Amino acid sequence: MPPRVTLTTSDGIEIVGVYRHTDQDRLAILLHMMPATKESWDAIAEKLLERGYASFAFDQRGHGESTMGGTLDYKTFTPAQQQAKRLDLEAALDWAHARGFDDASIVLIGASIGLAGAVMLTRVMRTLLFNVNPLDPAAFAAAVIGLAAVVLLACWFPAQRARRIHPMEALRRE
Repeated sequence: MPPRVTLTTSDGIEIVGVYRHTDQDRLAILLHMMPATKESWDAIAEKLLERGYASFAFDQRGHGESTMGGTLDYKTFTPAQQQAKRLDLEAALDWAHARGFDDASIVLIGASIGLAGAVMLTRVMRTLLFNVNPLDPAAFAAAVIGLAAVVLLACWFPAQRARRIHPMEALRRE
């Protein structure tokens, strides 16, 4: 079981995470999606460890163990409370810096709302990039177009195969 870490955010919320490491000098901070918890990253955290990355996965406020004794529930949060989750990530970054990780050695990986949190912290990335905007519209557009092409191809080929079979024949085979 990886070590459990409890952090306090700048607005006084306690968040709980797990830190997996040996002696890596690179850290991946893992941000879970809306209904999930830090445990949703377990398999990926182990793969990251194998590839030379320490990882810190934490329950965002109102999730998992970060509910302040059951007084916080993300399902009842106002938009302002949802946006305050950025303070959770800032606390995680401060914690990482205190352990000797600099901005260049930290990677943010997010799913769903975690991805939005990672994008919100692009101001940190601005200091690491030279003549490149971390929110470069062309790069984002290329990523969206590339992913859309993969999705369309992944649907196209099975649909073409299914189109060649008469519906009654398919039903008879079942």
